[in-house]
Amino acid sequence: MSIYTVENFTSDITVEGYIAEFRDEPHFLELCKQCTNYGKSWGCPPFDFDTESFLRQSGKTHELKRFNKVVYQIS
Repeated sequence: MSIYTVENFTSDITVEGYIAEFRDEPHFLELCKQCTNYGKSWGCPPFDFDTESFLRQSGKTHELKRFNKVVYQIS
């Protein structure tokens, strides 16, 4: 008998919905500029392409968030 259960939760969102509701590139770009890795890693800005166009090109639905809920069984 298991002493706990794990529930997985995910939420899907379109690329357009993600851009409209959650993306704030100017704000986060300023935060990135304060990091010592800015411009030193392939995964860090500045990029040599338009990031919004890159996101829009797929147009697919993506998983926005995922979290697990652990419920312990107390006997």
